[in-house]
Amino acid sequence: MNDRTCFNNQRAQTPRVVLGALVALIAGVSNAATIKEGWDGVSGEDDFGVRFRSFQPTGGQEVFLGIPDLGSAENRVAQQLTWESESSTFELNYDPTTDLLTSVVGKHETLSYDFAEDLSIHTLHLSLADRDEKGDIWITDLTVNGERLGDFGFEQEGWFDWMITDLAKAEGLSVTGTIHRTGTFSSSQELSRIQITARGTKSPVKVADAAPGILIMGMGFVAMTQGRRYVARRRGKRLDVFNPTPEMGWIRS
Repeated sequence: MNDRTCFNNQRAQTPRVVLGALVALIAGVSNAATIKEGWDGVSGEDDFGVRFRSFQPTGGQEVFLGIPDLGSAENRVAQQLTWESESSTFELNYDPTTDLLTSVVGKHETLSYDFAEDLSIHTLHLSLADRDEKGDIWITDLTVNGERLGDFGFEQEGWFDWMITDLAKAEGLSVTGTIHRTGTFSSSQELSRIQITARGTKSPVKVADAAPGILIMGMGFVAMTQGRRYVARRRGKRLDVFNPTPEMGWIRS
């Protein structure tokens, strides 16, 4: 039985394998982050993410980067590449100083997405679908903001999730790891896939140097327009939207 049969779970302090069930492994890693198996059931809260897919050449695109729903072309940029034969390193980075999301797979070119939100990231959602009958995928050395969290995978076909909180403090976000693949994959582009999405809160605005009169006027303008402009930016459009409709999505109270 190889490493891909093991789930990551913070409660495990030494390697262990349990046949026929979800299993956990941390190999000499001391975690500050909290890792919980399963999805927390909260929808509509993810701010951005990356999806790795199409693990055999299908003519489709292998990487999606952008805002949910990543399945919608208007919310993402995409990249077509050739996966290495057995393993590929990857990166997901968010830099609030440049308003950019970036993703890199192996030695391929960097994929970038304009994301003008100043967020403090507090939660990651890792989703791994391994549903090809003759092919398997898993992640090793997942590292978030410099903290190694371990290896993530499962021993049977299926779709599993992990919620990762209490992240190491950082400006923005840095996620790295290695995707392993073995066997053969179907022509389906998403029967097997890996997706990492992030949730954050707005960083406080620095107003110490603002003149009192200007500050009050500016805060009033932000209060009136923030929600409407937020919708436009989340859709990747640098537009002012003064009468958004529910169909546009991503409207928060």
